[in-house]
Order: sequence, then C-alpha cells, then structure tokens
Amino acid sequence: MVVDERDPAALADAAAGEMEPAHLSELDGWRGTCLHDRPLMAYLQPDERPEYLLRSIGTGIEIRRPDGTEERPDDVNDGGSTRRQFLLISDWGIHYVAGHEDGDSHRTFDYDDVVGVDWEESLTTATLSITDGTGTTYRFRTNPDASAVPAAADYVRGRAPAVDPAVSRAPDRAWSPLVATGLSALFPPLGYVYTRELWVAVAALIRIVIAYVVLAVVYVIGVLISGVILPGIGPLLYTLALVATLVYVHVGYARETYADTVALNEGRREHGVVDDALGGFEEADG
Repeated sequence: MVVDERDPAALADAAAGEMEPAHLSELDGWRGTCLHDRPLMAYLQPDERPEYLLRSIGTGIEIRRPDGTEERPDDVNDGGSTRRQFLLISDWGIHYVAGHEDGDSHRTFDYDDVVGVDWEESLTTATLSITDGTGTTYRFRTNPDASAVPAAADYVRGRAPAVDPAVSRAPDRAWSPLVATGLSALFPPLGYVYTRELWVAVAALIRIVIAYVVLAVVYVIGVLISGVILPGIGPLLYTLALVATLVYVHVGYARETYADTVALNEGRREHGVVDDALGGFEEADG
C-alpha cells in the first residue's frame, strides 16, 4: 500500500476540479466519504496529483464489452457495493474505488490504454465513458459532480495519447440560441434550467429575487417621499424611473445568462450572473 503523507487540503486546492480534503483523507466521515480499507489519497503515488473527483451512490461503474454483455459489479441493488463509489482522475491515470464491507475494490486505468472518452448528461446526472484498447467501455454516472464531467472528460482526452479528440468527443448539448435568448429574456434563471445547471438557476433566482425586493422597498419609500415633495407628479415620475431601473437590471441579468448559456454549450464553465450570489461560486474551465 502506498502511504501518502501529503496534506489533503493542499492536494484538493491544487486540483483542477472541485473536491473537499475530506473526500481524499476520510473513510466514513460526516462529509459522506464511505470507504472501508483506506482513504482515496492512499491509492495515489507519492508524486501523483489528483485533478478531478466524481462520486456515485448506488450503481458504480458499468462495464460494456464488445460482445454486447454488460456488468455492474458494484451495483447496490445487485448485492455489490454497500457504500459509495469514486472515480479519482489524476495526472497519472484514473482510479476507480468502490466501498465494500469485505474489502474495497480498486481498478486503475492507465492513460496509455484509453482509446476513447465520451460524456453525456441528463437533467440532473452526467456520465463519463472510457473505452480501452479491447473495445470495453466503462461508464461512470454521477449526480453530485455532474457539472464537473465535461471538464474531466476534456482532461482525460488531453492525457490519453491514443484518443482522437475529433471522433471521441461526445456531442455538445442540443440547444437553440433562439430558445436560450427567449428564456433568458423572459426570466434569467430559466436560461440555466434550459442548460440543466439547476443549482446555478437556484442561486440566480435568489440573487434576482433579492434585487427585486430591494427595488420594491426603495419604490415604496421613494413614492412616499416624492409625494410629499411634488404632490401628484412626483410619484408618477418616480415610478417611471423605477420601471426604467427594473428593465435595466433585468436586461443585464438576461445578457449575462445568455453569455453563460453559450459558454456552457461550448464546454466552458462560466456563471457570470451568480458571481456574487451566496458568496460566489468557483468552477474550473472546461
């Protein structure tokens, strides 16, 4: 067993993707890491650096062989893994680890053996597919780390010398610029729902609602004050000014959302609308 005495916080901070130090160093902690034998970072070589971490609960890895047979060795419903499964992507290779009460399972994929990399997504999940030289495809589906899958796929694609990016890349999201423009203009969070970035849509919704509530409060106060200063015409002028401000704010959000929608469909991770929401979010470029 390789013992990694490096600081898990330093490893997580240096990774290209988002991961918690506890994901690397704990077995069954309050953050939800569920392994039995050793923590994830114990599978790394002393100079191996983790870059992306994908987590799964239940199914684990799905193996599809060239003869058409399929296998899910760690599927909880089939009596496989009793805990969680992880795909740890490093600068050396890919580690798949599944928690088992009678001993965790570990499989390593060397980049030299990878000949194909694809990814696909649904509303709330994403799947990373890796094909080796025998034609066998290994599919790993994740819900908590779905947003990291496109960037992780690009990273693996760039490390595997046998992969041809022109034929290995999964199709981009099916999207329409007209639909994206219309939804963003109607209500900016709908643009993120359209690109299936649900957590970003929630954050954008919170920020926009707060902004509109502030405008409403300012409007009530302003109407009262303007009614005293300029009876009759004051509230009307103030109302027109607030309406113009509301339109300006709404159009600004809509334009940022549309820009994010374009970026997401080009494989980049940009969230301009929610940079300041809930303290901000950080994601690696894809």
